[in-house]
Amino acid sequence: MLGFALYALLAGDTSGKLPIEFVEPQEVKAALESGVNLVIVDVRSERAYKWGHLPGAINIPLRVIEENEDIGLKPDDMIVLYCDCPRGGIAYKAARILAKRGYKNLWVMLGGTRSWPEELEKSEEGE
Repeated sequence: MLGFALYALLAGDTSGKLPIEFVEPQEVKAALESGVNLVIVDVRSERAYKWGHLPGAINIPLRVIEENEDIGLKPDDMIVLYCDCPRGGIAYKAARILAKRGYKNLWVMLGGTRSWPEELEKSEEGE
């Protein structure tokens, strides 16, 4: 866990109070299988999303999160953010923005689509 603390420090979170938790893909899968109501957000580009995304994920690219206060999510939602970065760098950036806007339950999935233990869904346009 020291690596994540260092990563958060380097990314500018020195307070340690942001409601962001780093999770492994297997933890997300287990939560979904146990019925936890998660909103899974793919922060990659629309094109990358169409080529393959987690089952049930919605696409809200980082630039949309950066540029819009209202992105259609509720601050109390349990939100899982992911990208393609092994350490979730882009997803973490999105999580920091959302945390500063008052979102309370944010998970950043490490490993992104590359580490998801099952087949990815594809949008019709990406097939």
